[in-house]
Amino acid sequence: MAPVDALSYEELRRRQQLERRSPRLTQLPSDFYRNLDLYLRGLLEDYLREHGKDPTSARATLLGDELANTRRLAEDLYEQRERKLLSAALAAARGGHPELQHLLGPERQLYDGLASLLREARERALHAPFAAREVPAAAAPASGAPPPPTAGATTAGPPLPQLAPAPEEAPVSARVLVRVLEDVGAFTGTDLREYHVLREDVVSLPRMVAETLIVRGKAVEVQPSL
Repeated sequence: MAPVDALSYEELRRRQQLERRSPRLTQLPSDFYRNLDLYLRGLLEDYLREHGKDPTSARATLLGDELANTRRLAEDLYEQRERKLLSAALAAARGGHPELQHLLGPERQLYDGLASLLREARERALHAPFAAREVPAAAAPASGAPPPPTAGATTAGPPLPQLAPAPEEAPVSARVLVRVLEDVGAFTGTDLREYHVLREDVVSLPRMVAETLIVRGKAVEVQPSL
């Protein structure tokens, strides 16, 4: 007997429609993505078994259609949540306080990484130009003017804002080399770079993006030879 919280096509479609209608993240079970993975794996195994017996049978065709439709539903639901998650990360980077109570574990990791990257990029773009710098001394004082500053001193001037140190570049360990199994197309990674990846491409991606593609069955990790 299937567990009480096992997914079905009808339940997945219900949750996908709720997500589409809601402007905020809907509440999902904490083990939703785990159950979704088990459900998709079960459908794939059933399809492969029937396809192995007779690829042209009505049962194999029906299971193939069910698998494809279920994947589309799952991807649409995730993309709806992904869009809301990106908006929340952008709001947080701008000083807002978005609602986050319905984020699941994998989504929380993605949100935290995006919000951090957006804050760092904003800091670098808006505050770095105002880094403290010396004000050049006058070549010669005018008559009656105060004496020039001693060597190594700087002239008085308005105080400059304090700046946070520039963020370091992401270490190599923050990226993962993957081989793409399905066309993904163009997207912006968590490192704010534009990517366009197609099937059989071997590409280095930010770890969170790579792990998302791997979990969704769109890529596999490539271990570089020593």
